[in-house]
Amino acid sequence: MDADWIDAEEIRASSARSGIEVLRELRPQWLRARRTDLVHQGDDKVEAHGERVYLNGSLLGGLEALDHVSIDVITGIRFFDAAAATLRWGAGHADGAILLTTAAR
Repeated sequence: MDADWIDAEEIRASSARSGIEVLRELRPQWLRARRTDLVHQGDDKVEAHGERVYLNGSLLGGLEALDHVSIDVITGIRFFDAAAATLRWGAGHADGAILLTTAAR
């Protein structure tokens, strides 16, 4: 078992139905100790939560985006720590990133 990778076989063997359920069941450590920062947008303060989630390399959103991704389309999930995520996608990944890959349709 790779601590930073979940393959399709492991996903299908789980009882999960969505991306977030996969992480809760198979890699809960990816969801622990996430930080919340306040960022300024104009005169407003907005909370920015934890990891960013990418789908086939494109930004999908925050962890809440995983609620809407069915495991039927996921072929793999990889966790990137802060350094690796910053190297791949640039600044703003203090809590790392999660990359979902899907089969081309």
